[in-house]
Amino acid sequence: MAAWMLDSLERERNSIAYVPAPDPHFTGHKIRVQESQNPSWYREFGRSYWRSKRSFQLKRARVVRALKRVAAVGIVRRNGLEVRLLDFLAIREKVEVEPERSIRA
Repeated sequence: MAAWMLDSLERERNSIAYVPAPDPHFTGHKIRVQESQNPSWYREFGRSYWRSKRSFQLKRARVVRALKRVAAVGIVRRNGLEVRLLDFLAIREKVEVEPERSIRA
């Protein structure tokens, strides 16, 4: 399951583009348009990390590292992001999540 999450996170990414405004108010007026978005599980998991409209405390690189540890090595650190991800996954997908090898303190 962690491998699937990692793959979807690496494939899907939030992407914003500027396009000419349909009703321009000035020369060169452009608007932002969302071209693609993050995976649904990542958006749902990240809701608890929003602090304000433009302050998102969850770092994509940390999630990728945590998923790589679980998928490739099978290690879940009790104080790491892996525990939160696996708990979230167990609730969201209604599955029992067992780490492959060990839990480190």
